[in-house]
Amino acid sequence: MDEKIYMQSVYPTTCELAGIKVPETVDYASIVPLVHGQKGARGEDLIFNSYIETQRLVRTDQYKLIHYPKIGRNQLFDVRNDPRETNDLINDSKHAAVKKDLLAALKRKREELGDGLLSASPQK
Repeated sequence: MDEKIYMQSVYPTTCELAGIKVPETVDYASIVPLVHGQKGARGEDLIFNSYIETQRLVRTDQYKLIHYPKIGRNQLFDVRNDPRETNDLINDSKHAAVKKDLLAALKRKREELGDGLLSASPQK
């Protein structure tokens, strides 16, 4: 089973498997239901990632949108059909709805997490 998870979910998962209470300061969820193959257990629908001040991204099962705040550039890849990310679809009109949805999702995640670079939000 291929599911998207956050690496930070490893700690609460380990705690739960060891029978240790997960500290309240931990923001990520345990993936024990996935580990045990529980019916209906799923990973994340959308993954957010950031790299210092140079990159923000969101990823779904099929698409990855990357934003470069310092240069105001965006890229969109169909990672299911282009796993090496060689074909940038950001200006492809056939993917306009995907682009719009992922830009909105990226903005929501950045707001939710208090991203200090939010003023460099992607506009196009």
